[in-house]
Amino acid sequence: MRARGPRPAVNTRENLPKVQQIKVVPMTEQDFARRRNRKLAKLGAIAGVVALVAGVAIWLSSRPAKARTEYTDATKMVNEGRYQNAMVVLDEAVQSKVNLYEALALRAKVHQILSEHDKAIEDAGRVLDARPDDPDMYRLRAKSYRELGQFQKAIADYDRVAQIQPDSRVFNDRGGCYRDLKQMDKALADFAKAVDLEPNADNLLQRGMAYAAIGDHLKAKADFDRVIEMNPGVPYPYRARATSLEEMGDRRSAAADRKRAHEIEFPEK
Repeated sequence: MRARGPRPAVNTRENLPKVQQIKVVPMTEQDFARRRNRKLAKLGAIAGVVALVAGVAIWLSSRPAKARTEYTDATKMVNEGRYQNAMVVLDEAVQSKVNLYEALALRAKVHQILSEHDKAIEDAGRVLDARPDDPDMYRLRAKSYRELGQFQKAIADYDRVAQIQPDSRVFNDRGGCYRDLKQMDKALADFAKAVDLEPNADNLLQRGMAYAAIGDHLKAKADFDRVIEMNPGVPYPYRARATSLEEMGDRRSAAADRKRAHEIEFPEK
């Protein structure tokens, strides 16, 4: 017969492993209050985050409308001549970065009106970095360069305008820069282009003055004649023509022109 091994131990009450008994302590009212307060604090924190996100969303959605209002208000102020007030509003509009380039362009214009030409150049440059084909900003920056005596930079900007928008005004303005630099041949060429494109009084006057500057008083007088015919109530063309008439030896006609200019400027009451 095969030998039998030992029988497995039978679990009895005596040999069962002892289980550690857990003592249950009843919760007091203070315990319930602390637990409730922790839950309320957690819910309050969540509600605060939700409210903050909602507030930011509302603020962001309101910025474009507010910025548009700021730009509109600033435009109105500029038109009314309230330049310092407009500058305050435009600074806020630029900081908001909504309608940024429109606000920068208008602020550049106000800086120029206030003779703050360095700032006008800076703002115009920021606009041109984003919009390199904006002729108005090139014109504005060129004008400020010219006011600062930086004629070559002004001419470079007018060159760009002449490529984008070759109207009579850009040739008139660039001709003025060449005249300031005493480069009369280039000045006359630009004034002639301006007259060809638009033979108005201002273009004719500028060309006439250029002719007078190089001593061609006959051509200068011809341009001044046309200007006076267009605007007989403006004194300056009479004085300009008087100078050319004197250079041509016609002192009597020159005196008559000066008298007429005086009568226009100081009419008898």
